[in-house]
Amino acid sequence: MKLIRNAALSMILLAAGFIPQSASAQSFNWGGTNTFGGSQSTYFDSAGTALTTGAGSAYTFDFGFFNTGFNPGSNDISLWSSNWNSLATDKLDDSLPWTFGGTALVNGTASNGKSGYLWIYDSGGFLGSNGGQAFLGTGSTWTLPTFGSIDPAPTFDFANMTSVLYGQADTTFFSGAAGGILAGGGTITTPLGDNAFEAQLGSVGTAPVPEPSGALLIGCVGIVTLLRRRRFTTLR
Repeated sequence: MKLIRNAALSMILLAAGFIPQSASAQSFNWGGTNTFGGSQSTYFDSAGTALTTGAGSAYTFDFGFFNTGFNPGSNDISLWSSNWNSLATDKLDDSLPWTFGGTALVNGTASNGKSGYLWIYDSGGFLGSNGGQAFLGTGSTWTLPTFGSIDPAPTFDFANMTSVLYGQADTTFFSGAAGGILAGGGTITTPLGDNAFEAQLGSVGTAPVPEPSGALLIGCVGIVTLLRRRRFTTLR
């Protein structure tokens, strides 16, 4: 009888150990349909060529967030990948009603209150080399849920994107979401089609602006060098 009680207690404790983990994770829905405004949508690369679909597609659709204090809009593109935190990835699929996305979990506090971003990139990965194709967008309502929340799962829909940081989006269907070319970026060579986004040709590796402390140090070294040279000339 004691053995049975001990076994039952162990089962209860084991179950209790798993409950907090499953209850603390917060799910969310993300992705995009292939119909915006009742029309069929198409996704293009920088040359205006429609992206291929299926598991073999070169493009990955990655939903995540950036580290605290890092703003992709004001930092060199070459620094994006080292500050990126992926929450879910998918490939483009033509099946209705969703072309990419699904349900994912927030499993830590690092993402609490952060803005969610959709980063789409080709096999070069994160614009890791020149010639890579990518698109980066976000939405004004794309605030990630709090870890451990019991609120209903929020949805981050591509149709609600309001800001494009890299690439271009059709403003007819994405309010104010036309993209621009950031420092270190490449070009979009073909005008955007309806109901679509267009990836951008990457050209990374521009030198980041020196930190203020570094610029000050360089300035101080220059002044000291100048004074020493002037003193040496006077002594002569």
